[in-house]
Amino acid sequence: MTFDVKVLRRTMEVHAQNKQEHDCMFQNRRAEVIARIPELGKIESELNLLGLSIAGAVVAGGDPTSKIRDIKDKANALRKRKAELLKAAGYPEDYLTQKDLCPQCGDSGYIGSRPCECFLAIYRKEQTKE
Repeated sequence: MTFDVKVLRRTMEVHAQNKQEHDCMFQNRRAEVIARIPELGKIESELNLLGLSIAGAVVAGGDPTSKIRDIKDKANALRKRKAELLKAAGYPEDYLTQKDLCPQCGDSGYIGSRPCECFLAIYRKEQTKE
């Protein structure tokens, strides 16, 4: 398929705008839920710190296996608590997990070096406008 450069440029802009709007909607939803259930914000902060703790355990030297296992156990407990809080408030357990608009390409618009169908659909709409 040969692409018109002008249409391709607009397609890329629309695709980026769609992704940005999707990200913004997720962040707004996240902020709303955390304002309603402040413990979720604390849990997310702790989970982020635990990720850094794993890196620190590896860099510290020696055998980090037991430290990493402890960190993973704590992370699993925090994720479980997070899911419980969401469920108790009437939300799905994965409500604070951002999902891609397109699961095939992960919102990149490409699968390998080939344009994804989501990108091609935008291109066709833009081509029709042209």
